[in-house]
This record gives sequence, structure tokens and C-alpha cells, in this order.
Amino acid sequence: MRRILLPSVVSLIYALLIRTEKTHVRASSVRRTRSLAVDEAEPAAGGDDAEVPTGGDPRPADPGCNMDFPRFSENLIDPVWQASYPGSGSSMTRAVISQLTGIKTDDMHGTLIEKYGKQQGKTFQNVVAVKTHYPYIDGRHEFEGLDPLFRRAILTLRNPVHAIPSFFNQNYEMKHKLQSHTRRGPDKEWVAFRDGGWTGTFQQKMGDWETFVSYWLDKYAPEDLYILSYESLSADETGPAATYDLAVYLERSVEGVNVASGEAIGCIWSETVNYKKQQKERDENEKSWTAYMTLRAGKQSSRAYTTEHLAEVIYRLQRLREKYQSNQAFEAIMIGYIEQVQTYHNAC
Repeated sequence: MRRILLPSVVSLIYALLIRTEKTHVRASSVRRTRSLAVDEAEPAAGGDDAEVPTGGDPRPADPGCNMDFPRFSENLIDPVWQASYPGSGSSMTRAVISQLTGIKTDDMHGTLIEKYGKQQGKTFQNVVAVKTHYPYIDGRHEFEGLDPLFRRAILTLRNPVHAIPSFFNQNYEMKHKLQSHTRRGPDKEWVAFRDGGWTGTFQQKMGDWETFVSYWLDKYAPEDLYILSYESLSADETGPAATYDLAVYLERSVEGVNVASGEAIGCIWSETVNYKKQQKERDENEKSWTAYMTLRAGKQSSRAYTTEHLAEVIYRLQRLREKYQSNQAFEAIMIGYIEQVQTYHNAC
């Protein structure tokens, strides 16, 4: 049995964030090996292929905030990469970034530029952030063609025991030609995805997750890489503060970008991330904002992992923690993830 890590002050603080994943563990028996099922927790924002309604420029200096559709920057700016492993909340991150700045984001394929900006002569230097899953699934040639434009990145992390099931739901929707963020895949197909398929075995999936994280931590110096955890951004207790910290980073790091006033940031977080409590319907004809939610139908089921799966996750997380322990922000996130997965492992 693996040793339980003794909690540090940092890990105790981070444990508060992890609780907000609203995870319930139930023990069960699967194929003569002990396992448990982790309740799914879906990203808060809408699909990546949707035009996420992330910001016009109506950011008042009062506790209220008007949410509008995004615009392209009129001036050329140096965008940042918004890097994340699939299923880690990239749409939510993009939504928050655009509402804070009033400027559109895009993916590295230029989906929104092609659809809305090409005729206006807009390029990647007219958006504030560009989503990528590189080096996991985005093409190397396309990435390397754009990379010289980027001097900084925002890395969105999510505990892989939750990111991988969310990635499965995305694959299920694509496989069955369903609209993004509309259906949860059934448990039988989850098990098949978890243990095989085009994404490889579970060990290969965790290897890919580790490689992805290492790539971005190696690519940029700490001052040029902003690390944001899905858990801190989505939690009621920490979401507004995480949004404020992100706003400070954008203000300091992206020249030519103005961010929302401090008084409006909490409102932006509430309207963008905390949508379940803020399901406000507004008239689209008035160019107001309606939250793009996760609308996946079906039972919010639990996703089973065996003790071997969880041991693999802990092993990968510990390796990353040890390799990048000089990065205190990253180490704190890894400590929280390890303790959460260790709890699941001990429950088997």
C-alpha cells in the first residue's frame, strides 16, 4: 500500500479547492479487482467550437456587469497560448479571459477568425488568447507556424481523474455526431475508452497527460507561464479570487489589453463560471449575454477506476511534482491532486 502523504500547510489550503469538485467516492468490485467510481464533474462553460459569448466592452466600475459578445482587437497585440489537455475546461478559461478583456479568443485552427474576422483582415494578433492541446492532438506543423507569435502561455490544469472522463464525453459526442456538450457517454463505452481506443491504454493516456504538462513547463520560464487550475477557477470559495489573479496577469503581460475593473470581476466570474446559480435569460436582440452552459443530457454517472489505474495516476503526479518542485504554484496543485487521488485509492 502506498504511503499517505502528510499534509503540508499548502496542501491543506489546496484541499479546500479540491472539495469543490463535489466528488463522491463509492467502492465497488469490478472483474476480480477492487475499484471505485468517481462522480463526473463537467466543465462549466460551453463547447470549444461555439462562439463563446466572451466580452464586448461594457465593463462598468460598479459591482454589476453587462455580458456581451466578443470583439476583435482593433490594434495588433501579442496573444497568449491557452494550453490545456482535453477535458480540462478550456472553454471556461477562454470565456473568462474574453470577458475580462472584452476581446475574442480563438483556437489554433482560427475557427472564429475564419468565420467572423477574415473579411475584416483580422488575424491571430487581433485575439487575446489562442486555445491549443499541443503537443497532444494539435498538429506540429500548424503549431510551429503560429508559435513565433507567442511569448507567453496560460496553462489550464485539471486533475486527470476528472479530465479524462470529460475528454471521453467529448469523444462520445464526436463519435455519434452530437452537438458539443450535449450528452454524457454511457458507462460501458467509458470503460472501453478508458482501457483502449484511439487514445491508447489508460497508462498511455496518463503518459500523454504527463508529456503535455511537461512540455509547457519546459517551454516557458515561470514568469512567462501562468498556471491556472480548473478547480480553483470553478470553486465557489476561490473562483472570484482566481479570476482576479488572472486579470492581473493579463493586465501586466499582454500589452495593449485593458481588463475589467476590480469591482466587476466577481460579477464576471459569477456570470461566466457560476452559471448554475446565474441562469439569466436576456433578449438576444439587445445583444446581451446568455450563459453557454454544459447541457449534457443523461445521468451524471460515476466513472470507474481500478486500484491499478489510481496507482498509475499517483505515480505520474508524483513524478511531475518532484521534477518541477521549484515551481511553487505548480507543486501546490500537484500536492492537491495527489491527495485527492490517494483518498480514492485508499477507499478501494
